[in-house]
Amino acid sequence: MTTVAVLGLGLLGRGFAENLLAKGNTVRVWNRTASRCQPLVDKGAVAGTTPAEAVQGASRVHLVLAEDAAVDAVIEDLRADLAKDAYIVDHSTNLPAGVAARFALLRAAGIRYIHAPVFMGPSNSRDATGLMLLSGPSEDEAALRPLLESMTGRVSYLGAEPDKAAKMKITGNGLLVMLTAAM
Repeated sequence: MTTVAVLGLGLLGRGFAENLLAKGNTVRVWNRTASRCQPLVDKGAVAGTTPAEAVQGASRVHLVLAEDAAVDAVIEDLRADLAKDAYIVDHSTNLPAGVAARFALLRAAGIRYIHAPVFMGPSNSRDATGLMLLSGPSEDEAALRPLLESMTGRVSYLGAEPDKAAKMKITGNGLLVMLTAAM
């Protein structure tokens, strides 16, 4: 199978890693709290002590991090060890302006970064159910769709605008907050 890295092992990232392991992938993991890697190592993952170490040999790097500053710091750390044709697939809930700036900067450097936030809970990430949004170049959508669908069940491609998925995710989160408050 494929070597895939998952960086950020909160509930969602851990679920993604478990799903990828169950499908026979070689999974490399990293988390700033190193002890979060151990349950996945016990299931067959390989833990990196740094983001750079975790991405070695990976054809895809999945980021599931807290916010824009964390995404930027982790990408800066891993850049030197990222395989030439590897994708960075960012599932973090980021501000659209941050996604657009990151996309432009990384693409100019020849790094295939794409934003793909999700609407799913931890059990969905383990069971490959839920919704993943994706925006960016159509050739990336074509290459990534089958791989991402195996992680989520449903991928909604929103077009070539690199920050469109971030805009829809922020809008969706706002709608959920409003509906919850109204109830």
